[in-house]
Amino acid sequence: MTRARWRVVLVLALAGAVESTEASAWQSTLFISLTGTCEMLRIDNKQLDCEPRMMNSNYKDGRTGFYIVSRNGEAYTWSGSNGYKPNENAQVLFVDQFIATRAGKTVRWKAKGVCRYEYPYLGRSTVLSCEASTGKGFAEFRFVHDGSKPTSEELPLTK
Repeated sequence: MTRARWRVVLVLALAGAVESTEASAWQSTLFISLTGTCEMLRIDNKQLDCEPRMMNSNYKDGRTGFYIVSRNGEAYTWSGSNGYKPNENAQVLFVDQFIATRAGKTVRWKAKGVCRYEYPYLGRSTVLSCEASTGKGFAEFRFVHDGSKPTSEELPLTK
């Protein structure tokens, strides 16, 4: 997938995620992009090939989301706002929403699940994984960050 197409797919996915947040108002959102290997993306027991990069959004209201894009251009988001730190370099996020963007159409489901990830700025490989159950099925991914410095961008967004 070309860089331009990747950005278009993510813009559509982010638009769906922005609509799904219940924050009363926020001014900007931090987006972090990681490169590495998408080892597994499974949606309703169907294995999909995925891009070698992922994004993480961090909203001012505490909500965060993990975005994975399949090779056919579908974007999937695991999102939540609560969790805990099992140690100083790791985080667990409780997922309460799963969002799918396919052919420009975004669908959101209430979900129950978890994401586990490590601080990506350590200069070493880290693992990120999410899983979520919705009333319609089960979705999961496993991504291995290659240890390169993540890129970040703060984007102005308004509700």
